Amino acid sequence: MAGFTQSFGNGGSDAWVVRTDENGDSLWAKSYGSEYSESVYSIVLPPDGGIALGGLSGLVGEGRNEFWLLRLTLDGDSLWSRFFRPGYEAHSLIVTNDGGYALAGEVNRIGAGNQDFWLVKVSQEENNSVSNPTTPPNQLSLSSPFPSPFNSTTFVSYSTPFTGPVNATLVDISGRELTSWTGLQAGQGRIVVDGAGLAAGEYWLKLQQNGNSAMTRLVLVR
Repeated sequence: MAGFTQSFGNGGSDAWVVRTDENGDSLWAKSYGSEYSESVYSIVLPPDGGIALGGLSGLVGEGRNEFWLLRLTLDGDSLWSRFFRPGYEAHSLIVTNDGGYALAGEVNRIGAGNQDFWLVKVSQEENNSVSNPTTPPNQLSLSSPFPSPFNSTTFVSYSTPFTGPVNATLVDISGRELTSWTGLQAGQGRIVVDGAGLAAGEYWLKLQQNGNSAMTRLVLVR
């Protein structure tokens, strides 16, 4: 599932992707974006593996958006992204027969009226050769909690290839912060979540480091 969030991430809104197992239980949840505003409207699974998403990136202060094509692994790690101007919002994304992509949406800077239909074709060769260093990879990972559901404590393992301090936050489904962990060690570690004082329900554990984030879902039962 893909969309956007205004509760987490780096800007006014960020792309938000959740992957579940066959029973609908969350495997991972991650945000993608910059200090600008990003949203995702379409998601496809390319035949060569991974995840492709289409949407928009809004350039704050410039009064316009641009088409955004983002490519992920099945674990949610960012492979590359591309931006296409003067597109406004890419509402649909498909994989084409030659292994490339086509994005369709609207544009408001060119054409005959206030808004026009806009179509962008990306070849397979372009896909294999492009990268965007301005969008940092989101390679933090959080394991599924164990046990799950839990009624007292549960354990979540994490790993990150980055250096620098690691922080974690437990939030409820409204995004309200309940518990925080600061200065966790980089690399690999484990977070113990204590359910004492919490009501039964759904919670999210968010891991952050160097502007990157990852999340996993927790279910507390009584």
